Order: sequence, then structure tokens, then C-alpha cells
Amino acid sequence: MIELEAPQAQLFRAFGRRAPETGWPEGAYRGYVVLQRDGRVIAARHADIGVISP
Repeated sequence: MIELEAPQAQLFRAFGRRAPETGWPEGAYRGYVVLQRDGRVIAARHADIGVISP
């Protein structure tokens, strides 16, 4: 979790891991982000991707 010290109208943060030299294993992957203010969830998003062999 990242906690912001001051209000910010817009912020972009990227997190993740570098792909292994052999590439990611095939399958479905999902990432989540939740924005909270004063302990209340005010936005939630997810992104789905699929990895297949070339």
C-alpha cells in the first residue's frame, strides 16, 4: 500500500516485476488498484491480461 502525505489531484504510480528471461508463464493475470480516502473506498479498478505462446 502507498500512503500519500498530501492531497494530489493526479498521480500515476506503476508497480510490477520484470519479466523472467524465459517470459511469463501462459495463463490469465489480473491486477487490482483501490483508492481510499479516510478509510473509505472511493474507487476500485482491475485489469485482466492473458499470456499465450507466440
